[in-house]
Amino acid sequence: MKIVERADLNTELWDELVLHSDDSAIFSLSFYLDAVAENWCVLVDETYSKGIALPYTIRLNVKTLYTPIYLMYVEWLGEDMPKDLITLLQKSFAVGDICMKDELADPNRKEYVRQELIESKYNEQTKRALKKFEKSGLQLVKGELENDILTIIESELPAKIASLDKQAILSLNKLVSVIAKNNMLSSYAILENNHLVGGILSMQFKNRIIYLKGAFTESAKKSGGMFKCISTLIEEESASQNIIDFGGSRVENVRKFNMNFGAVDRIYFNYKWNKAPFHFKVLKRLKNAMK
Repeated sequence: MKIVERADLNTELWDELVLHSDDSAIFSLSFYLDAVAENWCVLVDETYSKGIALPYTIRLNVKTLYTPIYLMYVEWLGEDMPKDLITLLQKSFAVGDICMKDELADPNRKEYVRQELIESKYNEQTKRALKKFEKSGLQLVKGELENDILTIIESELPAKIASLDKQAILSLNKLVSVIAKNNMLSSYAILENNHLVGGILSMQFKNRIIYLKGAFTESAKKSGGMFKCISTLIEEESASQNIIDFGGSRVENVRKFNMNFGAVDRIYFNYKWNKAPFHFKVLKRLKNAMK
């Protein structure tokens, strides 16, 4: 196994590994990592039969393994995951704060939850919201309005979500563009008198539909607009038996919203370490104190 930097990567072989690995995620594809990661490399064997993608930053000459925004987790691809994977990663990255699908033997790991839906089961709140939408006069439109949805995301969400700064919005626009180019993007929009008042973006990879991002005006939200978008996505995918992946959020209200449709929790893991030089730790503490 060796570290191969993005510039030296055989992307064709790497993406073949992602495509042919069981239950692999879109997050490991080269175009996806190019869109969201500052830098990335892979730990891979010579034949590209197994490995893992590793997004990282460089600050004060210290390489930090990190989880970029819009990337839920990285994952081991292929068989024979090394039992000492954490140790191998720590040799290449002095600092780590990475989410992984895989459970490793690390006593300091944390468990996070994401939600996915295999079989829908609407609760009473969802049923009421859908009835409210039907009486609202709002219109649902599938496809064609992705750029307009990006605009409403940019106008509605940054004030509510601190992590959605200017750079995060630029990354989202870049990501949506490459997902659309690879024919993996879909959208549902809500119109009021032919004016966009909300919508969601999702992406498909293999048998998994992954919720990416959405935003609604307050009036559209109160009229059940988001419930309508999600329920339509679920209904249209039910025949194909695709899994709806809502993604992960540490915000309990988001989790509860996903549960309204019958979603269930799935665990993934966060691993942290800090073996950086003393000066890096001091400067990082100072930076955090100034926030």
